[in-house]
Amino acid sequence: RVGRRLRVPVTMWRRQLGAGFEVARASRGSRGTGLENSRREWRALVLCRWSAVGTSTSPQGTSFRNVVSWTTPTDRDFDVIVIGGGHAGTEAASAAARLGASVALVTPSPLKTIGEMSCNPSIGGLAKGALVKEIDALDGLMGIAGDAAGIQFRVLNSTKGPAVRGPRAQMDRTLYKKTIQSLLSDARGLVVVDAAVRDLTLTSESEGYGRGKVSGVTLDNGTTLKAPTVVVCTGTFLRGVIRVGTRPPRVAGRVPTSLTEKPDRTATNAAHSLSKRLYDSGFTMGRMKTGTPPRLCGTSIDWSDERLTKQPGDASPTPFAFANGSKPGKDNRFKPIAPQIPCYATRTTTETELIVASAPRSPHEIAAVEFDEIFGSDAGGGEGGDGGTDGGKADGSEDKGGDGDTNGGYDKNRTSSVPSAPSPRYCPSLETKVRRFPGRSHLVWLEPEGIDTDVVYPNGLSCSLEPETQEAMLRTIPGLENVKVLKPGYGVEYDFVDPRELRVTLETKKINGLFFAGQINGTTGYEEAAAQGVVAGAAAAGVAIHGDEGRRFLDAADSASKNSDASKTSELEGESTFASSLRALLRRDNSYIGVLVDDLTRRGASEPYRMFSSRVERRLSVRPENADVRLSAIGVSLGLVSFERAAVAKTRVQLVDRALIGLDLLKRTPHEWRVVGLLKSTPVARHGRHLSAVDMLAVSNVCPFDVVTAATRIVSARKENEEPHEIPSPHDASFQRAAEILRHVIEQDGSALESASTDCFYRPYLDRQARDVAEMNSEESAFLPRNVDYTKIGGLRNEDVETLTKHKPETIGELGRLQGVTPAARLVLLQYAKRVGQRSGGEEL
Repeated sequence: RVGRRLRVPVTMWRRQLGAGFEVARASRGSRGTGLENSRREWRALVLCRWSAVGTSTSPQGTSFRNVVSWTTPTDRDFDVIVIGGGHAGTEAASAAARLGASVALVTPSPLKTIGEMSCNPSIGGLAKGALVKEIDALDGLMGIAGDAAGIQFRVLNSTKGPAVRGPRAQMDRTLYKKTIQSLLSDARGLVVVDAAVRDLTLTSESEGYGRGKVSGVTLDNGTTLKAPTVVVCTGTFLRGVIRVGTRPPRVAGRVPTSLTEKPDRTATNAAHSLSKRLYDSGFTMGRMKTGTPPRLCGTSIDWSDERLTKQPGDASPTPFAFANGSKPGKDNRFKPIAPQIPCYATRTTTETELIVASAPRSPHEIAAVEFDEIFGSDAGGGEGGDGGTDGGKADGSEDKGGDGDTNGGYDKNRTSSVPSAPSPRYCPSLETKVRRFPGRSHLVWLEPEGIDTDVVYPNGLSCSLEPETQEAMLRTIPGLENVKVLKPGYGVEYDFVDPRELRVTLETKKINGLFFAGQINGTTGYEEAAAQGVVAGAAAAGVAIHGDEGRRFLDAADSASKNSDASKTSELEGESTFASSLRALLRRDNSYIGVLVDDLTRRGASEPYRMFSSRVERRLSVRPENADVRLSAIGVSLGLVSFERAAVAKTRVQLVDRALIGLDLLKRTPHEWRVVGLLKSTPVARHGRHLSAVDMLAVSNVCPFDVVTAATRIVSARKENEEPHEIPSPHDASFQRAAEILRHVIEQDGSALESASTDCFYRPYLDRQARDVAEMNSEESAFLPRNVDYTKIGGLRNEDVETLTKHKPETIGELGRLQGVTPAARLVLLQYAKRVGQRSGGEEL
C-alpha cells in the first residue's frame, strides 16, 4: 500500500524507484490520477525542451541540463515554485525535490547567478557552522559544496567546550558556485526556469488556515506558472537600493559583476513589483540595511609586512559533511579537494580612525531612502539601476552581511521615508565601530576569494564611505599602504516582512501556500538563509503533496507521549504524519534550525537576525558534531534524506552507542592508567578508586584516542603477565572486550568516538538538562484550541488578549515565547488548555 501509514514515507518510495520522472510521479497515492493525467502534456513539453536545449554550459564549465526558458504565455503546473536562486532558494528547491515534488526554481540567467556568494567568501563559523552541519544531516547542499570549495578549514573556539565550537571554511567563490549548480542539475523533478517572477497569483479562500491562498506566479514575460505552494527567497532584491558615499542611490539588490549585470536588472525590476504585491496583501513590512567591504587587489598588498599575522588552516581539517568526516582513524580523516591557502590578519590604526571620524557620515548611515523619490509615489517597481562596481548576488541570493549595519523596524502605514533605526549590536560597519569605540584598533582579516583570483576580501571593513575616502582609509592599515581598490564597499537597503507574519513552518498566516525564506524574514547570513530554505522547501512540498495534512501537527495525546529523544530513534513510527515529523525537527530543544525559526516567528526581527550558540538553551546536547545523530532519522521520516544517507547516519549512531558502552566498561585504578597505560593526563582519584574512561573524559584535556591507546597497553601488559591457561577475571575480560569495541569503532569511524567522548564530557550536565526538558515539554506540548476567543477567558490583560489574538499560538510553548505575554497569562492558559483537553478526550483541538 502507498499511503500515510506506510512506515517508509511515500516520497521516499518515489525517489528510490529508479524509473523516469513520469513513472515516479505516477506512483503518488495521495493526490489522485486526475491531476496526473492533466499534467502529462506539459511534462512532455518539458522533456522535449530539455532534449532540444541539450546541455548548457556555464562560464565555469558546470553542466546544467534542466534549464528551461518559458517563452509561450501558457499555464504550467508544478507542486512548488521557488523564487530566487540564492542560498535559501537553492536549498528550498532541493529539499522540495528530495520529497518527490515537482519543483520550478525561477531565477534569471541561472548559469550565471545560481550559487553566487555575494559578500563574505566563507561558510560556517560560531553557531553558523552548526546550522551547516544540520543542513547536511538533512541531505542539504551547503555542507557538500562547502567541503568541495573550501580553501581553508578552521574550527573557531577550539580551545573552548565542544558545544560552542564552530567549524568554518574559506571558500573559492567560483568553485562553490560550480558545485551548487552541479548538485542542483542532478536533482530529479527540479526544473530551473530562466526568468524573473513579477507577481503572485492569489485566490480568495473563505475557509482554511489563512485569508487567501496562492495558486502560482506570473513571470516577467507574462507566462503564468501554477502551483499550490510558492517559496519566496528574494534576498536583498525587494526594493533593494545600494549606496556608496553621497552618490545617488541606485535601485538594485547588489552591485553586479559583468556576468550578473543583465540578470540583476531583470531581477530588480521584477522584485519591486513583487514587493508591491506583498504590501498590497497587507503584510507588515519594513526596511533593513547591511553592507559589504571594498574588494582589494592581492598583488598590491605587502604580504611580507611583519605586522601582518599569518593564519593557516587547521592541520587536521574538519569538514561540514558527515560523509566526509566519518572515516577511520584520529587525524586527517578529511583531505580537502582544493589547495589550501592561509589568510592574514592586520589592524586599523590611529590614522584610520581619524580619517573615518572626520569624513562626512554616509547617507546610508543616517537615514533610509526616500521611497517616493526612488520608487515612485505608487511604491511600485522602478527601473533597474546601472551596473556598478562590486561583485555579488543573483536573484534571491542572501547577502552575507558579515560586516553589515542595519536599519530595521516595521512600517504598517507606508510613508515617503523611514527614519534610521539604532545601529545593530552585531557586525557593525567601520563607521559605527569608530563612533561607538573611539580609540580602539579593530581587527581586519585579509581573506582570498579563490585560488585562481587576486581579489581579497578585507573582513571587518564594511563601509559606505566615498570611494576616495575608502582608499585613503585603507592605506593607513599595515600591509595596505599601496593597495589597489578593485571595488568600493557599499551599503544596501531592502524590504523585509515581519517574520511574526509566519507560522513556524515559514508559511504565511495571511496567504495559504505562500512561504518566505532568507533575508526577506529579517535574517542575515548565508547559513541562516539556507536553513530557512530547507524548512520552507520541505514544508511547501508537504502541503503540496499532503494538503492540509501537511500543516497539522500531532494532537495533544500523541505529543504528550513523544519524548525528547525521538530524534535518536532509527525511524519514526508509521502512524506519524508528515507534519508531526516536521514539528520534531523544529523543536527548540532539538536543533539550531528549530531555535532559528522559533525566534523569528515568535519574537520577530527588529534588526538583522544572526544565529548565536547563546540563543540555544540546550546547546550542550544540540551540538555541531552530533547533528546527524539528532536529525537524520527525522529527515528519513520526512523524506528529505535518502536511504543511502540514512544508512550512513544509522551506522554512525550505532557506533556512537557502542563507543559509549565501551568507555563505560573501561575501568582501572589511576596508577594503572598512568604507569601501565602511560596516560599522563590521568586525573587524580581520591581513596584509590577505579576510574572509568567516562570519568576521565569528563575532565578537560583528556583525549579519547589516548585513552584507547592506554587501554590497549594495559591489556597487552596483562596478557604478558598471565600464566599459561590462566582464565582472566570477569573484570579483566570486560576491560579487554571494551578495548576491542573501541578499537573497532576507531577503525570504522573515528568521529564516532569523538562524539561519544563529548557526551561523556557533558554527561553530568546532560542528565540534569534532560530532566529540565522533560518537565518543560510536559507543559509546552499542551495544545490551544485553534479558534479560541481570548476575550472570554478570565484573568487575561487586554494586552495579552491583543497579542494572543494576533499571533494565535498553537501550544503553550509557543505562547511562552511571545513578547509581551506575562507568566500569569501563561499559567491561566495552561490551566485552560488542560481543561479543554480533558473535555475533548485528547483529540486535536
